[in-house]
Amino acid sequence: MRNKVCIITGASRGLGRALAKEYKGKDYFVVGLARREHGLKELKLKSILDDYFVCDLSKKDEVDSFIKFIESKYDQIDVIILNAGIQSHYDILESNSYYSLVTQELNVNFFSPVQIAPCFREHCSRFGGDKNFFT
Repeated sequence: MRNKVCIITGASRGLGRALAKEYKGKDYFVVGLARREHGLKELKLKSILDDYFVCDLSKKDEVDSFIKFIESKYDQIDVIILNAGIQSHYDILESNSYYSLVTQELNVNFFSPVQIAPCFREHCSRFGGDKNFFT
């Protein structure tokens, strides 16, 4: 019998890290994604992650690479948790850089799930049984 596959974005810290531990405890094969490799390596060394991919979800080309990585490496996906998110503090009346901060937030919090979801829906539809997708 095979392990179910769970993919978690934002897996290196906070809620994503806790979810990785939870799913690993349920005997899932856990694949983590985050911007910084350090936290992912640590979780892999602790056998919480089985695999990982470093990706900045604010960059469309990196999201495309992540999708290709998953599609080429895993025949099945049972659970996808799009947990990554950012929130910046800025004052639009006093900051010249608020546009770039808002753009980065929208790319991570909104556009990356919109880009990822259809690809994984198609990938998951090839397999029977229940599939779980969380954003």
